[in-house]
Amino acid sequence: MKRSVLALGTFVAVSTARAADLATTFHFNPSLSREANPLVTWHGADPKALLIFNVVGLAILFLAPLFLYWRGRPKVLAEKAESVWDFASLLLYDRIMPKGRLIRAFLLGSPLPKDWFQFLRLWGFAGCWALAIGSFIVTFSWWAVSDLHWTTYQTIRSSITIGSYPVLELVPVIPTFIAAAVIFFRTEFCDYKRALTAPHLAPR
Repeated sequence: MKRSVLALGTFVAVSTARAADLATTFHFNPSLSREANPLVTWHGADPKALLIFNVVGLAILFLAPLFLYWRGRPKVLAEKAESVWDFASLLLYDRIMPKGRLIRAFLLGSPLPKDWFQFLRLWGFAGCWALAIGSFIVTFSWWAVSDLHWTTYQTIRSSITIGSYPVLELVPVIPTFIAAAVIFFRTEFCDYKRALTAPHLAPR
């Protein structure tokens, strides 16, 4: 699948999800009295400030890296990658790592990536999908609790907390990021192999 198609789909998903989350928040909680965002709970931000913060934060932290994913290109690897695991480790760490060590490094952040540009490209794709899924679930939660009054869902949600904050909506975020990262590496590896065998067919 062409990178431009994936980038466009990701942009639509994350933009729609964030818009739905904000619109639902302002609909059910216009005073932001139940808003868990630290900008509100710690600094007392009003709806306008929350909206600006979300738009600017989305643009800088997610859409800018997504643009790098779309327009950037994988680097020329120092070694030939025989598998997607080899490709992922060379892309981020500049060396081929055993599969188990690569997974631990990816999940724990140690060692840190050597190529931060490629990491930003990864973040632009996988991070946007994680944010999109999290935002859609938060939107669903607002409707389930405040409009549909699903008591079973409310009970489950209230039982999964960190401190006083429900975190049920965050549960799918990490699996989504991992799944999107796998898609990133596999599609980039396919482009890498295509460029080796038929350079004129490599994505532009």
